[in-house]
Amino acid sequence: MLRITRGVVFIAASAIIASMSTVASAGRPRDEVIRIGFVTDFSGPFEPVDGHAGAQAMRMAIEEVSGRAAGRRIELILGDHRNDVSVATALAQEWTAKQRVDVIIGGVNSDTSLAIATVVHAAKNLMLVVGAGTTEHTREQCSAFVVQYAYDTYSHGRALASVLARNGNKRWHLVTAEYPFGVQLEQATALTVSELGGSIVGTLRHPHGATEFAPIFDAALRSGADVVSLSNTHSEVVAAVKAARALHIQSRLQLAATFVSIDDIHEIGLEQAQGMYVTDSWYWSRDDETRRWSRAFFERTGRMPSSLQAADYSAVKQYLLAVDQSRSTEPARVLSQMKSHALSDVYTHSAQLRGDGRLIHDMYVLQIKRPDQSTEAWDYYQPVATVSGSYASLPETPCGVRM
Repeated sequence: MLRITRGVVFIAASAIIASMSTVASAGRPRDEVIRIGFVTDFSGPFEPVDGHAGAQAMRMAIEEVSGRAAGRRIELILGDHRNDVSVATALAQEWTAKQRVDVIIGGVNSDTSLAIATVVHAAKNLMLVVGAGTTEHTREQCSAFVVQYAYDTYSHGRALASVLARNGNKRWHLVTAEYPFGVQLEQATALTVSELGGSIVGTLRHPHGATEFAPIFDAALRSGADVVSLSNTHSEVVAAVKAARALHIQSRLQLAATFVSIDDIHEIGLEQAQGMYVTDSWYWSRDDETRRWSRAFFERTGRMPSSLQAADYSAVKQYLLAVDQSRSTEPARVLSQMKSHALSDVYTHSAQLRGDGRLIHDMYVLQIKRPDQSTEAWDYYQPVATVSGSYASLPETPCGVRM
């Protein structure tokens, strides 16, 4: 049973596990419960890549510790930010000031994520960013209380460009959504191509939410590019790939997408997406461990997990391990524990949490399989290269006054 109030979804105890509680009883001391607040898109266009299935991944992590850490019960609270900064801000303020949430895990949408981070920083609470990719979390808005956990736009653009450029693809035509997320992806791609001796032979930007890509691809074909690289997301990627297939782009140059989820590939289909190069922080068929976990996830959700949903699981698991080991939910002690050793689980191997809040881990460049190469449903990725986290990440910089 769910109760929705002002964008907040409270999960009844039976929806998590029997030993958990989702609404604190009157007068219960704070130290009897650990509250994890998950705020993301639960009702809009980004729901499939994070959303309710991301919450299921978090429950898997909570259940692994039997619903307790440091002797305390665990409560999971869900909040729908509706891709609205004012809603996200209000949720964060209520959670930090009234609901006594110990950690906020922030999902998709960079604008809402930055707004939540501002509240978290002022309250000296803790936030683990999973779905938002803006590099501002470790640059302009760097905070001692905010962790960029899963990825950022720089790592996606740099990983993909580095592998393709080193394989002889030196002339790039960039197709970019005209908003900060897309522009950051474009900039990371262009910088890496230039560093490796390549050149940008054309750049075309389109409005956020564009659906018409045929003229853009016509220009890319005329530019003499080796690669046409997409720096956009979700519905834009879907429309662009379908247009590229209709124009037989893949028979004349390489098609690449700097940010595309498994849900996008599922919607496009292998017939149209085959051959495209993509990058991601994780993929479900990476190894035996990820396949076992993903099939358990599938039993709950009827789909394979996105990289963000795997990161949701990991963020909760590593947070709870740190709470248990430090015997505290105080942000500085939890973060100190997380930084004291490499973090490993089904999402990442030997990741290191840096001083600026960036979790450093490998990135993967993948090629979309042909239909005849796929052996089962959701089997879409052919691994091409693993890019080290140290190479794929921006250099660490001091946080300055935000610290």
